[in-house]
Amino acid sequence: AAKFRVVVKRPDHADFLGQREPNTQIKSKKHRFDVYIKQGFEQL
Repeated sequence: AAKFRVVVKRPDHADFLGQREPNTQIKSKKHRFDVYIKQGFEQL
């Protein structure tokens, strides 16, 4: 189980995972990395 964040590699044209918009994205020519943040590091 992820503690802080989950990064998912997806094709650039694919829908979001579970129809939930990611907190941020990193895009390349054919793929994108959707970043879902669970909690902030400052909460440790």
